[in-house]
Amino acid sequence: HGLSQVRVLRILNNSPSHFQASVGEQVPLVIGGARVLAAALAPDDLEELLHDVEKIPFANGAVLNRDEFVRSLGAIRERGYAFGQGQSEGGSVSIAAPVMDRQGDVIAAIQVSGLIEDISFDVESLVFELKRASAAITRRIP
Repeated sequence: HGLSQVRVLRILNNSPSHFQASVGEQVPLVIGGARVLAAALAPDDLEELLHDVEKIPFANGAVLNRDEFVRSLGAIRERGYAFGQGQSEGGSVSIAAPVMDRQGDVIAAIQVSGLIEDISFDVESLVFELKRASAAITRRIP
């Protein structure tokens, strides 16, 4: 919605993370899996998103400056997914893949997130499953 991510569905596991955005809550496109949506923004929209943003601090203590963030979006576009570790909560990990409409435009994202110790850390398998789920959603879009 606009220049933020809005969670529309959340499925919890047995040990949910401490940071839990509620369904309907708006989340900035600069952290976690939401970056996969930022990576799809048109240049003007990206400029608006980053207006007055000089540095992006993460929960793990890392800080990206604006140029580093923009470069990271290029890497996300190239890979086809966003990977984050400790960005919204210390000890957390997230992997997100874009969901496209039939014209190939990014309209949503599908994401797996949780605490590192609760997620089997086979990134390639998770990415494969997220992309497969994304393609299945795209096929169902009228």
